[in-house]
Amino acid sequence: MNFITYPVNTKNPGSIIPIILGIQWGCRSPNNTFTVFTDRLSRKRNQVFDLEGWLDINELHFPDILQESKLLFSSFPKKFKSQINIRIHEGSWYRCPCGKVEFLDEAILSESYRKHLKLIDQHNQCVLCSGEVVLSQGRGLVVTLPEPDPRFIGLADIKEKVFPASVYQEVQYWINFFAGRQILLSRKRETPYRLIYGQEEFYIDPTLFDILSTFISGNTTDACIVTGRDAIIAYALGSLFFDKSPGHIFLPRFEIDDWNEIISQGIDELTILLVGTLNWHVNKVRPNLSDLKFIKKHKPALKEKLNQMVVSTIGDASQFSRSLYML
Repeated sequence: MNFITYPVNTKNPGSIIPIILGIQWGCRSPNNTFTVFTDRLSRKRNQVFDLEGWLDINELHFPDILQESKLLFSSFPKKFKSQINIRIHEGSWYRCPCGKVEFLDEAILSESYRKHLKLIDQHNQCVLCSGEVVLSQGRGLVVTLPEPDPRFIGLADIKEKVFPASVYQEVQYWINFFAGRQILLSRKRETPYRLIYGQEEFYIDPTLFDILSTFISGNTTDACIVTGRDAIIAYALGSLFFDKSPGHIFLPRFEIDDWNEIISQGIDELTILLVGTLNWHVNKVRPNLSDLKFIKKHKPALKEKLNQMVVSTIGDASQFSRSLYML
């Protein structure tokens, strides 16, 4: 099985969670692989964190584990579903002063979507520049997603590809939400991703680039994306753009109070701690650092038990949980 990530922010210590679990699943078995895509727009956080340096310190020298997507956006449209329609749109759409927030559909201002977008506050202001999101004139590329039909309503193939199964209903909700809508593919602001369309140059939305490039990279029968549950909307969008969707393991959100304490742990202790924190029935989990005393006392036995656990199918992820501590 080929495990991959959506591009991770290399300045965010939270990126180590899907990476550690991806390494455990993709690099500990000769039949599996693991690739971490990096976000070239990685933003600095309050903490100083260097993902590549952290991997080196912990001697995680797996070949080509960190990769930047080299896919050219010009090749994307050829891989889209035949029902996908791309056109140049000239008119007005919603935009904030800094250009981070841009979208066509007013429904995205709704509370149900805004709380997932996390870029617009309750006053419809951009959380980055605090500017109001208002209608603005422009010229850009628009994608019309397929209308709902039996192939998209049932999505039986998607149901078998996501873990845990409880996530499927939310994935289906967002697929139905976006089906038939128009999505703004380009941005007024300059981004690193350019596309010549109709002899015009457009800057492509980095978030959509990340989603689409990951789906293309995972277009194999045994590919599986490993991310947190905040990627449910991304997976729903990718599923509408392409005929085939990779598998997806949605990790619960790890709530960390002290990242310095977490990243200072040895890689074996940290892996066991994270696996022992997993609970696939909830959306959020919180590592209990007091477990480290137990982990260090029983480290050889825990490592041996962990190394016997292999993910060959999506459902195999269920064995990675607090039951690891039951020696």
